[in-house]
Amino acid sequence: MQFRNVIILQSKLINVLYRFLEWAEDNLIVNNYNPHITGKSRPAKIDFLSISGSYSYGIPTETSDYDIKGIFTLPTENLFTLDNRVKWFKGNHKKIPEIPDVEIDYDIYETQTYIQYVRKPSINHYDCIFSPYYINPSVLNINKLRQMVEQSISKKLIKAFLGMAYHNYTTGKNRDVKNPKVNLIIMRCYLEAKYIIQHKKIEMCIPKLLDNFTFTKIDKKIFRTLYQYKKENKQLSDNEAEAFMDWIKLAKSRVEKDTKESNLKERPGMFNKFNDFLFKVRLNNLEFLDDYYSY
Repeated sequence: MQFRNVIILQSKLINVLYRFLEWAEDNLIVNNYNPHITGKSRPAKIDFLSISGSYSYGIPTETSDYDIKGIFTLPTENLFTLDNRVKWFKGNHKKIPEIPDVEIDYDIYETQTYIQYVRKPSINHYDCIFSPYYINPSVLNINKLRQMVEQSISKKLIKAFLGMAYHNYTTGKNRDVKNPKVNLIIMRCYLEAKYIIQHKKIEMCIPKLLDNFTFTKIDKKIFRTLYQYKKENKQLSDNEAEAFMDWIKLAKSRVEKDTKESNLKERPGMFNKFNDFLFKVRLNNLEFLDDYYSY
């Protein structure tokens, strides 16, 4: 029965992505004002879309909105003009005609901008290409991009996860340490960091991390409690919040110890390979400019 529910959920989310793609093709416009170019605007070419956020982390609730992330490629002529390049499209729409009664947040990044983010590394952008719910409507080799991102894993990435956990910890400590949503973010950071150190792979889904990796019974119990409270919109008790703070200290020390003992490189490399990947993306998108320019 559980497997059937997963299939139904996947079909629902993929359908949302295709409907969003229909809307994006008409509404996400790359402005172009060069008088030599036929027309004043062109739609962005969407290469990849995915559902990120709670769904990709395996912790959605009935009230979870749809966080859509994606990658697009600029039209060829925009690479050869002085027009400002569109680096990303960002927005919130509660009512997209193709998807009625659904709230959507979206961030669609130009290929070069996205690659620069994942090379930093910026962990908020990893769930775009590593989400299990995605569509790839172009020739963009997303599997190759995933492979390169995992090959560039470094200690700097682990520090980014620790930094994100610490930021959410201090924010929660100053405001509300009983919020299960914030605590789930903190927990995901530590669990994923530990998994990455051991496997040199990226896995966003918390239930999969707990099922397929050696975590303690306490880890699993805390996750189940936090997720249940999130679904019920319930706050942690004083004792539960205090116990979670103790878990954070232990998880932090475990990850720091594992990082120090690991053979991960200090900083991400692969610059030339990412550069070659972007070059091929540009070539695949190359169009003859004779129709646009006259000399």
